[in-house]
Amino acid sequence: MKKEYRLYTEILRNDFLARHNISERPSNHHFHIHPQLEILLPCSDGLKCQLEHQTVSVPKHHLFLLNHSDLHRFYMDEPGRYDRYVFYFSPEIITEFSSPSANLLDCFYLRRGSCPNLLPLPEEQLPEFLFLADRMVYYDTVSPAEVYGAEIYKKIYLIQFLLKVNRQYLDYHQIGPLTSGERAGKELVYQVLDYIHLHYQDTLTMDQLSARFLISKTGLHNAFRMVTGDSPGNYILHFRLSKAKELLLQGCSVELAGQLCGFGNLSHFSRIFKRNCGKAPKQFQLQARTAVSKTVQ
Repeated sequence: MKKEYRLYTEILRNDFLARHNISERPSNHHFHIHPQLEILLPCSDGLKCQLEHQTVSVPKHHLFLLNHSDLHRFYMDEPGRYDRYVFYFSPEIITEFSSPSANLLDCFYLRRGSCPNLLPLPEEQLPEFLFLADRMVYYDTVSPAEVYGAEIYKKIYLIQFLLKVNRQYLDYHQIGPLTSGERAGKELVYQVLDYIHLHYQDTLTMDQLSARFLISKTGLHNAFRMVTGDSPGNYILHFRLSKAKELLLQGCSVELAGQLCGFGNLSHFSRIFKRNCGKAPKQFQLQARTAVSKTVQ
């Protein structure tokens, strides 16, 4: 990651972080994206999440799932008790625990429905979800010197938690078993997504991706659409735009935002941004920051 990018974006140093926090309102009012995956479990009402194209009410005891491309900000219309569990973790720490029939990344990457981020939890299963959440928080905050194997225990509880989350996600969205070919395509797309998330600042083409992952361009295109509902080219473009929007909202200059997100020169970035977002980057920056400030007041 380029040094300049770190100045403008929220970077979490740990590969896994679990917290149970209580405050008067969300502390980060700005749009942002995390390098890690994120799960939020609110234990109070009144929370909303603003994504790029929609605003979602997040009821108490519903999960909110966010991947690398989800530009978002949490907020509340009225001050009040904001009680939540929050978990951040790198995909790499759970990949080895997945299997062909149970991939723990499905709930983040296999997007279905109009709002795949929001996941209701069955009332009868809520105590177990909360128990696992408490265990993760405990073993992540206790000193390893005080509790033998604390770092191992927190990953064990994370895996158990994600197994339940993915089972509920597949059931809720009525996603049935995939064929062996579909599973292979899905696993490949997950690898391509991780590569894109790490290298979006560089030149990325279908020729490069198909050569790197040993698959035809047609095969990659079809597998990508099955998982994400979009083409590789469009996904890369929208991911870069999301990253650019995040930088703009953190005060980065238009020219630097374009350079850091793989768009090359300023005129190319401005043209692509306006074509896809309906306004110039500077206009977006000014209007969006004004709108955010009004919700904070």
